[in-house]
Amino acid sequence: MANERIVSEKATVLCVDDEPEILSALSRFLRRERYDVLTAQSGAAGLDLLRRHMVDVVISDMRMPEMDGTEFLAEVAHNWPETVRILLTGYADISATIDAINQGEIFRYVSKPWDEDKLRQTVRSGMEKVYLEQVRRDLEKATRHQAISIADLNTDAEQELRVRNEQLQHRVDKLGLEQLQGRRDFGDTVRVLANMAECFSGNQSGHSRRVADLARDIAEHLKLPMPQLEIIHLAALLHAAGEGLGAQAPPSA
Repeated sequence: MANERIVSEKATVLCVDDEPEILSALSRFLRRERYDVLTAQSGAAGLDLLRRHMVDVVISDMRMPEMDGTEFLAEVAHNWPETVRILLTGYADISATIDAINQGEIFRYVSKPWDEDKLRQTVRSGMEKVYLEQVRRDLEKATRHQAISIADLNTDAEQELRVRNEQLQHRVDKLGLEQLQGRRDFGDTVRVLANMAECFSGNQSGHSRRVADLARDIAEHLKLPMPQLEIIHLAALLHAAGEGLGAQAPPSA
């Protein structure tokens, strides 16, 4: 039903009243305010227009035959909750107005005869409410989309980490570093060599250590066993130190 509704380029107001003179006066006033205006002389006709048109604000009289304003606005609230509902009522309709507020969830009510300045401000406030609600819905939609995108990125990043870890583990195995696990002084030796390599290359910022720590953090995230954590840490330390030396080496002839 919603996909078939006509959308106007301007904000649209639907006026519902069984008195043609009231509808005519409302239409003239609202068109001067640059709104598109639809009119209906009964609640049933108003509902039919709502099924066919996108309406931002509804202004409905209280006292109408067959379907009064309370019943009509309750239907609008149920089927088109995003449409702002304004009740046009006389001073003698206080009890009915309270019912309309409770059942139709009206935004404001305007007393007859209306003051044009007050009616103008009421309709503008209703349009602002429509706009803000649309902004809120757009933000919620964007937030949901962003959350999905972040989840996808996290999945891709974790997969990339696993691939890189497998590549690193392959290098460790290829170098035969697991054979050196039993040597308690191996770690100290590697760290000394890495420090010497940084000094030789002129880079004493601790880059090799940071790379090694990052590699170990990745391995811990992947829940690898403790022996492999140390192997990966030392291998990354050697790799980063070697890259630093390679950057300082003179080009081959």
